[in-house]
Amino acid sequence: MEGKFDKILIFVVPIWYTLKTRFIKRSSKGFLFWASEYLFPVVLTMLCMDLREINALYAFLAVLSVYCFYELGYIQNDCETIKKESNPTLRLEKDELAVYEKFKPLIYILRFLYVLAFIIYYYTQGLSFGCLAVLILILPLYLVYNTVRGKICDYLISFLTAYRYCMPLVLYKNGLIDSVAIAYIVMAYIFPTFLQYCVREKNGPPSMIALKIVGPYKYRDVFRIKYYSFFFVLSLIAVFAGWLPVQYLSVALYFLVFRIATYKYRMKLN
Repeated sequence: MEGKFDKILIFVVPIWYTLKTRFIKRSSKGFLFWASEYLFPVVLTMLCMDLREINALYAFLAVLSVYCFYELGYIQNDCETIKKESNPTLRLEKDELAVYEKFKPLIYILRFLYVLAFIIYYYTQGLSFGCLAVLILILPLYLVYNTVRGKICDYLISFLTAYRYCMPLVLYKNGLIDSVAIAYIVMAYIFPTFLQYCVREKNGPPSMIALKIVGPYKYRDVFRIKYYSFFFVLSLIAVFAGWLPVQYLSVALYFLVFRIATYKYRMKLN
């Protein structure tokens, strides 16, 4: 019974589903990879936005709310979309899928209650209807992503990634859009990740333009180091030119160090 309870928890505890299916199953250090690739750079960007001591509660609620919306797409993809595919990517074990089927109504009721709770919370905090609409937009966008197939998925997943990285910044400032922070995180993570998606052959032939920039997908770690080296130098120039606040250099430097570290880690595994 305890094992079944644990399997229910991955469906109803926010963020735990992401960690279990996207990170922990790939590595015992899964939480560290998630925190390093997502949580820390997002929180660091929040700190760069105004240089004041970060409000931990607002930051926590911003990230949690985004994942409450986002994980509905994950669950739908992993449990429903796979039923229509001849060779699906299975991120859940058979017993986990069985638990999902048995408790499906309860899982979606709880998940939609989370979503509703955050909509009400941010509405009472004065979040604009436009921002609320964008917050909710992830649900139909993920439904489209889980339905279509082909190279268009590389573009759709970039929008989904942008949502995951940018929306917490908007919610943290309660709807105040910091264009510098948004643009910077897009260039720091979403743009190079999009280029890497474009050279994968998962959804069709690789983009010739992206291939010239990135090279074959298996060499993406080398591309990342080159990109972040260039990005850091470019950021340094922007700071000296007065176009970019100096604190944003910490984000560029962090990604450069992180990518070098992950490259060395993968080299050791090989």
